[in-house]
Parts: sequence; structure tokens; C-alpha cells
Amino acid sequence: MVITQQGIIGLIILLASAEFLWDYWLSSRQLKFLLKKNFPSLASPSDHGSFPDSADSYLYSSQKIKLGQLRSLFSYLLFLFWVPWGGLKMFEEFWKTTALPEIWSGCCFILSILWVDDLLRVIFSAWRTFGIESRFGFNRTSPMLFLFDQLSHWILSVVLLFPLLLSFLWVKENFLFWWLYCWGIWIATLFLVEWILPVWIIPLFYRLKPLEDKELQSQIDNIFKKNGFPIHQIYIMEGSKRSLHSNAFLTGFGRHRRIILYDTLISQLKKEELIAVLFHELAHYRLGHLWKSRLFAILGGLSLFCILAIVDSHKNWISGFHLDPREPASTLAVAIVLFPLLAYPFEPLKNWMLRKAEKESDAFAAIKWAAEPLIEALKKIVTTNYLTYDSDPLYSLFYESHPSVFERIRWIEHISVHGGGSQTLSSQH
Repeated sequence: MVITQQGIIGLIILLASAEFLWDYWLSSRQLKFLLKKNFPSLASPSDHGSFPDSADSYLYSSQKIKLGQLRSLFSYLLFLFWVPWGGLKMFEEFWKTTALPEIWSGCCFILSILWVDDLLRVIFSAWRTFGIESRFGFNRTSPMLFLFDQLSHWILSVVLLFPLLLSFLWVKENFLFWWLYCWGIWIATLFLVEWILPVWIIPLFYRLKPLEDKELQSQIDNIFKKNGFPIHQIYIMEGSKRSLHSNAFLTGFGRHRRIILYDTLISQLKKEELIAVLFHELAHYRLGHLWKSRLFAILGGLSLFCILAIVDSHKNWISGFHLDPREPASTLAVAIVLFPLLAYPFEPLKNWMLRKAEKESDAFAAIKWAAEPLIEALKKIVTTNYLTYDSDPLYSLFYESHPSVFERIRWIEHISVHGGGSQTLSSQH
């Protein structure tokens, strides 16, 4: 069966409309779910006491969801601008009128699409930062600092993306199996960015300093060495300059591997709880979660370039987007616009893998350290960040990479009773 240009565009618009309506319905389900859970006091599913007043948590979460609904609407309208309303054609024709060589004008064409998409992100990020985050007392970012962050982000995107796109377009013009070579460049870029992220990129935005508590540093070093984790440094990130939210994460590659703790997290947790959080991060390394995430990103890149190859082999499809199929950048432009649309149905699979990794890391921390400090750390993080304690299951399936706090606490308690998690490593205390 031959698919006409009008048929393929109509099918894409139908799919985009269905995903937009599905997204709105799911977020509305979550709002109703949170409203039912908005009790003055929300008891823990265990004997660990109760969470504080959930009213602020409900209001904070509901306002973020409503803002997300508005952003989804504008994202949908932007998609319509790109595809049926001729936005892609408008941008392509503009860059073709410049005196730039074909490959350079094509690169600028792709970057301009990405920048317009990112401009939408910036607008809603400012709305959230100076609206919702300020209203609930989390924001510490000044307008000048926000502007500096965005300008730095755009400059960095040019430095990283321009040579990457140039290499893609050059390879596409000169090799038969260009999409495989582009995939190889994609893989190399992923590892390069992960390698330089903690050394050059994060310090552009945040001040990093070594952990000043030498006793705690020595205790952590001993724990990690005994568990076979070759960590080179633990850094404290000055996140409080921008927000009072707290977090911890493992980043970097090879000898540049780092564990980074927000300074707000240090001030919120006791030492035993902080070490429990670090054991959770350690588990992501020991259990191979980092390599699984890399594999997922690599396969995601392969799927993108497969879409590119399929689109490129159907020149009439490219013409259906009102683009010149002879232009090397046209195929990439279509794939960039379509990829989020085609990737959306796979979100439940991605989130299932991430939630599974989180539960495995919680079990590791409960067994290798102790369950009680980990539970208390989770409760403090949720309370101080106004996170939701539970979520609508269907909404969580599509949008949440972590299990709910209730689910995690039940899991940790189950592990502590049935999986040996009540035992601590006395030699490491």
C-alpha cells in the first residue's frame, strides 16, 4: 500500500492530537488523585510516624501539573506550527537565502528548530521559577542569574551541537550507510559529554567544593573502598544559590567519576541518613544501572537514526512536510520533530526500568547500611521538597521515574524483614 503525502501528514497530526489529549487526561487524573489524598496529616504506611501537613505538598504539586498542562498545549501548538502550518518550510527557506554553504545553512536550520523548542522551555521555566517556586519559598535565583544560566546554556549548545550537526550532515552526504556512522558519532559524543560533565560543564553553573567534614569524608571513603567503588571525590554543590530543593547524584565517567551532594541535603540529613543516601547512589554503580542507562541512550540514538534512514528513503514524505528532499538537513529536521512523538509510547518501559533500578538501589542501601536511616532520609527529602507521597498508578507509569515514597518505604521494610536489610555492616559504622 502506497501512503500519500497527505495521508502521512494526517496520520502524524492525528497521533500528536491523541497524545496531547492523553497527556491532559492523565494529568487531570493525577490532580483528582492528589485532591483525594489532601488530608491534614498523612500517615506513613509503617510505624515510622507520619508525614507533616500535606496541604502545601498538594498545592505545590497541583500547580506544577497545571503549568505542565499549559506547556503541553503550547508544545502541541508548536508541533502544528512546524508540520501542517509550514513552520519547517519557513525556516528552511530563510536559511537557504543566506550566503552560507549548504552544509552550514543546514546546520543553522536544525539549530534554529532546537532553539525555538528551547525558547518554550525557558518561558515556562521562568514561570515556574519566579511563580511557583518563589510562591512556595524554594526559589533563590535572581533574574540576572536566571538570564546568565540561559545564555550559558545556549552558548554551550552551540559549542557542542554545531560540530555534531556538521559531522552528521557531512557523513550523510558522503557515505552510503551514513546513519550507522552517525550512530557511532552519537555514541562517542555521549561518552565525551559524560566524561566532561563534572569537570567543565557543571562548574559553569554551580560552585563545587570538597566535603569539609573530614571525619565524614574518611568514613565514606572507607565504606566505598570496602564496597569496591573507585570514587575519586565527593563534592558539595552550592545548589542553595538557585533553589532550596535538595538532591544527590552520581555523575562522570572513568577517573572523572564524582558523587555530588547538594549543600541543602547536607543541612537536612543526619550523618547516618546521608550515608544511607550515598549507599543508594553507590548501588547504581555496583548494580550496573549506569551502563543500563547508557545502553538505553545508545539504543535510543539507534532508533532515531533508523527513523532518519526510513524518512530519507521516502523522499515524498519529506516533500509532505513542505521541505526540499534534496537538502541534507531536511531529513534530520523531520526526524527531530517526529522523534518525541514516536518515543512517547515507550515512556512506560523507560520509567519501569528506572523504578526497578531505584528499588534495587534502596534494597542495596538497606542491606549494606540500614533500613531506618534510609527511610528517615526519604521522608525528610519528600517533606522538605514538597513532593507527593503517592501518585495515580497510570500517571506514574508515564511520567514518574521513581516509585512513590509509600511504595519505597514498604519495599525497604520488606527487605529489612525478609531480605536481611535489618543487618548493618558494623565494621563500616
